[in-house]
Amino acid sequence: MRLGDFELVEPLPELSSPHAIVMLDPWINAGNVGSLTLTWLEKHFKAEELGKLSRPGFFFDFTRYRPMSYYEGGQRR
Repeated sequence: MRLGDFELVEPLPELSSPHAIVMLDPWINAGNVGSLTLTWLEKHFKAEELGKLSRPGFFFDFTRYRPMSYYEGGQRR
């Protein structure tokens, strides 16, 4: 099911006082602290995905924030 800019999983579970936890990348995720915290919260609260952005390119510049790789001492990093 589509709701605005989100694609929701179906069937939707019964919810009583749902919460959303989000992380802004890249500045709040310095040193992966945002990603690690979000992963911990997901495990702690046994969170399940209810939906995701249907077109993330509208909200995120994939050309600017890309992982970088390089060779150092013959190994890819």
